[in-house]
Amino acid sequence: MLSKMKFLLISVLVVLLSLNFTTCFKDNNKATITSKATTQELSDANVELFCKVELKDAEVDALKMVLDNHKSVNTYKLVTKEEQVKKAAKLFGSEKLFEGENATILPASFIVRLSDARTVDDFYNEFKADSRIDKIKKINKENKSK
Repeated sequence: MLSKMKFLLISVLVVLLSLNFTTCFKDNNKATITSKATTQELSDANVELFCKVELKDAEVDALKMVLDNHKSVNTYKLVTKEEQVKKAAKLFGSEKLFEGENATILPASFIVRLSDARTVDDFYNEFKADSRIDKIKKINKENKSK
């Protein structure tokens, strides 16, 4: 019984790793999509999708797969809860504010650059209905230059 459980666990792990590997290195006719897009690649980002705070890692990974395969997405960057906490601690000048329970109060988000900025409203409306998304912020280019 124990050996069957080990086999099953290893099989699931191999499948998950292979899915993650192929997603990270996917390359089609548009720019390579990665959760590690550079600052330059995201300088013209159009949208930020804020996940619900209680979203599990598997659900965030599922959203990554949706963005990987979305026809309108050029590049995106996942900003993890941990990265959000670091940014907030730097902004408030105190890491102690985000220790313990407060370390998980900020949501993960996706900063997204679309292939065509004219599709931002369609993209917004599509993800507004997604139950995993808490808030969508259209990134205003005029505000970025200030």
